[in-house]
Amino acid sequence: MPSQVLTGTGSAGMAAGSLFFKAIPWIVGLVFCAGIGLGLYLRSRHPEPYEILGRIVLEDAGKRTDEGQQEASVSA
Repeated sequence: MPSQVLTGTGSAGMAAGSLFFKAIPWIVGLVFCAGIGLGLYLRSRHPEPYEILGRIVLEDAGKRTDEGQQEASVSA
């Protein structure tokens, strides 16, 4: 069991030898780095839309909290 975990071939079976299976960690890392790079690019080149994204999320959370408190006070 420990050797299967270390080699990564325990439950993958025949797929463990494929190029796609071996590339999955690299694909995940590439997507992660691309997301960080895109965020940094948007923050430096287009700061207005980047700031709006944060406001939308925060304002949405506040509205949901306010609505939940209003419903609780009406039903009480």
